[in-house]
Amino acid sequence: MWCSICKCLADSVLCEQCREALHKVGYAYLYNDRCKVCNQSVLDSVYGCPNCLDNLLVYGPYESLLASLINRYKQGGELQLLPLLSELYVPMIKTIAKPLLLPIPSSLQGRKARGFDQMMKIASYLQKKYEIPYLNVFTHTRTRQYKQLNRLERSSYISLKLSKTGSSKLEKVLAEGFQPVIIDDIRTTGFTSTQASILIENTYSIKTKIIVLADA
Repeated sequence: MWCSICKCLADSVLCEQCREALHKVGYAYLYNDRCKVCNQSVLDSVYGCPNCLDNLLVYGPYESLLASLINRYKQGGELQLLPLLSELYVPMIKTIAKPLLLPIPSSLQGRKARGFDQMMKIASYLQKKYEIPYLNVFTHTRTRQYKQLNRLERSSYISLKLSKTGSSKLEKVLAEGFQPVIIDDIRTTGFTSTQASILIENTYSIKTKIIVLADA
């Protein structure tokens, strides 16, 4: 097998050197300070912690190596990167008791173009390998290209709704004490994941966690 980044001979999708390089682009490595409440890595403990303030956990910034791997998987269809990227969620998910993953679905256009839903595949991988349950509860209601909207238009545009089937299943699972965890790959403006969080909170009166690989 060849390393997906440096193309040297490797035992897995990344060689040890490139795996270490990926670790070093994560906030856990970049930030030395820790939140005094939740112990998550923060830029400066004087300022607010995203996990405590917004229930948000992020692996790292959408730059360099991390951005390249996400795009190669998502846009390039390099499915061999699925296990690698899925594993980056695991340490963040393990900080949550009884997590129930709620993946943000691809848009209809995106799913049609790439032939798969990147977040559903990640959720499915995590369920199969780590027995972390997930439910497909969200559907998009967009009637025009979301990317064509400006920032102000996006902030007031309701893009998600709960599916009837997913909503019924979710209510039963939440009654068993599971913590809903919204997962996405990239958090650009945060509108989509925030909408999903508000939707769950307003419907079921329960706070959600949000986990993403990268913030842009």
